[in-house]
Amino acid sequence: AAEAERDARPTADQLAAVEAERDARPTTDQLAAAEAERDARPTAEELAAVEAERDARYTEDQIRALSADYTIGLNAAGNVQMKFNLFESADLNTFAPLTVNPDSVSVVDGTICLEFAPEDRAAFFRFNVE
Repeated sequence: AAEAERDARPTADQLAAVEAERDARPTTDQLAAAEAERDARPTAEELAAVEAERDARYTEDQIRALSADYTIGLNAAGNVQMKFNLFESADLNTFAPLTVNPDSVSVVDGTICLEFAPEDRAAFFRFNVE
């Protein structure tokens, strides 16, 4: 019986293989760190939502195409160019281009200021951008 019990035990090589397998496993701290890293990753649903948001954004070409007549865009020099057209009306029905003297236009800290003499009548203004 003692010999049978002895022979049923693992050999030194088998024991070394089992111990090597055991020692190759991550420690509790390593396992906790790996699980924390895994849990910090977005879920498939969160990733899909972020990708959908990204894919829903306009491309540069789509943004340029939003304007039917490409009123704001790059000029021949490659700079952004905007033209403001000003119109005036005394009755809000008929608008005519507002004549502006270049000397009456100033720009300070990004604010465009137009100065002109007041008229005897009330006026309404509108503008468009080219």
